[in-house]
Amino acid sequence: MNYLLQSELTIKNGKTVEKNLYETVLLLNILEQKEEVRIIHDKELNADFGESLGFNTTYEIELYNINLTLSDKLEKASDFTRRLMLRYDYIQPRVNAKGKVVSVQNKNELQELWQPLKNNIQDDYEGDVVTDYLKEVEEKMMTQDFILSPMSQYFFFGLLFPGIPLNHHNEWKSTRDIEISDYEEEKFQETVSFDKVMGNLKLYNISGNTFPNSAFVLENFSGLIRIKKGEILPIQTDVTISYKIYNQQYQWVFKLEQY
Repeated sequence: MNYLLQSELTIKNGKTVEKNLYETVLLLNILEQKEEVRIIHDKELNADFGESLGFNTTYEIELYNINLTLSDKLEKASDFTRRLMLRYDYIQPRVNAKGKVVSVQNKNELQELWQPLKNNIQDDYEGDVVTDYLKEVEEKMMTQDFILSPMSQYFFFGLLFPGIPLNHHNEWKSTRDIEISDYEEEKFQETVSFDKVMGNLKLYNISGNTFPNSAFVLENFSGLIRIKKGEILPIQTDVTISYKIYNQQYQWVFKLEQY
């Protein structure tokens, strides 16, 4: 499966407007798939029967191509940003039968590969700002659980795995903690709710909120997920998030599309 993830950030500060576009081609391969079966005992027949609940699937995600179109302010950091994103290249999430990411199978390997990646970046970039930022990233790489970041972060893989089960009732909805990107250092609460069936597609609405005591003033958090019947991964997802903080206005527009 191939996906194109487009993430556009617009920052407004008075009359100044900055636009940054990040485009990533994601290649998904299935490494392992095991059926989850529930055993049901029939007392009358005195026999056990297996009921399929779906599949536990381990994927591998390759960041096949990364294109950045950054504002003048950030243009010089394009190569630095692109190489830093590769710390999650070939990540292997395990997704349960309900569509939720339950683990990252190669977490230790990613942490080991981070060291040579960091060293190569440091060889090409100097300065205290770079050193301090790489230390911050390294701390996260060594301590994070990988489920929230990057697997529930929209900038990386959060939109690939919305946690929607194969079968559910018409009133189904679910909430989870998500991050928008690395830049906010802020968690949001996302709600995904079933909307309707349209032909061969199931449609879901996305909404979200900040947590108490957040400095972010949320103006909009809305989106739409389209999934084919009989599948748990989306074919298209669109999300817009707008917020204000410290007299600046930010808008993220995400578009994930299978092709």
